Amino acid sequence: MRKIDERLLSVGRAVAKARETNGLTQEQLAHMIDMSDHSFISKIENGKRIPSMQRLLTLADALDVEISYFVMDVRKLDSPFEPQDPSND
Repeated sequence: MRKIDERLLSVGRAVAKARETNGLTQEQLAHMIDMSDHSFISKIENGKRIPSMQRLLTLADALDVEISYFVMDVRKLDSPFEPQDPSND
């Protein structure tokens, strides 16, 4: 169960970073994606809620990022292999 929490938090961190990079508050972002309450954004950023694919697409459009931006760190958590150090070759 811990791994799921880390995945959700990873997505949330990416949303928060993109939001902050765009100079937006949670309330402003919620308004941009037609959410009446900014607590939805807060829950995503704190790993307490995972948005649907449709909502991720909407967030990506609003934040001017590719949808893959939200899952880049999640892929690292899922990797069964340690990255190799090229200096060891």
